[in-house]
Amino acid sequence: GETAALEANSNAKNTLKDLVYFLGGDSSTLSATSANLYRQFKLEVDEATGKLQAVVEYNGKETKLGLELLVSMLVRTARSYCKAEGIEGVSITTHVSYTEKQRKSLVDAALIAELKPLRCVDSCVAMATMFEIKHTERIVNEAVADGDDTSAKKFKVVFVDMGHTSTSVALVQYIVDENNGVSSRVLSSVGKKDLGARNIDDALFNNVVSTLLS
Repeated sequence: GETAALEANSNAKNTLKDLVYFLGGDSSTLSATSANLYRQFKLEVDEATGKLQAVVEYNGKETKLGLELLVSMLVRTARSYCKAEGIEGVSITTHVSYTEKQRKSLVDAALIAELKPLRCVDSCVAMATMFEIKHTERIVNEAVADGDDTSAKKFKVVFVDMGHTSTSVALVQYIVDENNGVSSRVLSSVGKKDLGARNIDDALFNNVVSTLLS
């Protein structure tokens, strides 16, 4: 909330942000200008593992924390808010631009949090599945025949998912068979890791400043 935001701004060097963005990164991440444009806290490479770790001042001492451990803390906190019991496993959605190394790091974080990760699912696939579940009737009613193929009707949707640091776009096709059964597949997807809401905020701010100065 507002109180946390004020605390973060007044102690930026000890406030860790965008952990999932840096998770699974290495020395090349630290040298990328776009990746570090907004970062105010210290990151370094753990020589033993080659992975990134955050360096903060904790109880008056310099403390180094692995990003997997930090993300597991967030996951564990989120789990404590969940009232569900007997959870068999969790499915993790990831950005389409995620590498296998980043996906593995996210799974490791879930394991540290004592959860049972089932698999990583692209965020585009997850969006398509949720749309199908919530809007099955609409898909069935609005699907149209594709050319001479009358055995199945098709319905296409473009999904745009913009987060704080990244954006994904996907073209999904839903197929409705003769029995009104619905299936889907992602025809195309693309993701930009360094384009998110924070970049839009910056662009708007710079545009207003430029207008005022002119």
